[in-house]
Amino acid sequence: MFQGGNDEMARAVLIFALLALTPSLAHAESGAVWEGVWQGQLGTQPVRVCLTKRESWSFGAYYYLKHLTPIPLRQIENSKSWVEGSSAPKDSSKPRWDFETISESILTAAWKANGKSVPIRLTRMSALAAAEQPCGSDIFNAPRVKGGHIVSKQARLDGRTYTNLTYVPGPQFQASRSIASH
Repeated sequence: MFQGGNDEMARAVLIFALLALTPSLAHAESGAVWEGVWQGQLGTQPVRVCLTKRESWSFGAYYYLKHLTPIPLRQIENSKSWVEGSSAPKDSSKPRWDFETISESILTAAWKANGKSVPIRLTRMSALAAAEQPCGSDIFNAPRVKGGHIVSKQARLDGRTYTNLTYVPGPQFQASRSIASH
C-alpha cells in the first residue's frame, strides 16, 4: 500500500484515526451517546433511567428506587429536552428534563415543572448485552422484579384435582397487571 518507511507512519496515522473514532462507535447503532441505562439522583431521590433512540423518535423511562413504578419519557424532537408521559411531547404543562451534560459516562439535567427546577445527575451503568434494549434490559428492570409472590389454590376440572398457581406481582405493577381479552 505504501512505499518504504512510510508504511509505519501510515499505520500509526490509521490506528490513531480509529482510536479517535472509538467513543462514537460505542453507540454507532443508534448514534446517541446517551442511549443506555443510567442510575443516579433526581434531587435527593435515587432513580434508574433507560433511554433509547430509534430512527425517527426517542423514548425512555425512569423510576424512583423507592417506588419502582416507571414514568415514561419522550424526547422533544431532536433536542436536549425530554417530557414525562407517553404522548404529546410538546405539552408544556408536563414535567420535563432539560439535559445539560451528555457524555459517555455522565448525564446531568434539570427536572422542571410548575416553576420548580431540581437537579439530575446520572452515571452510566454497565454495558448491555448485544441484543438487549435499554428499557427492556435486566439491568434496568432488576429492582422492579422483586416483591411478587405465588398464591396456590386447589381446583377441579373434569373430575381431576389440580393446584392453580397465580403470580401476584409487587405493588409496583398494580397499574399494569391486568390482561384484557377481546
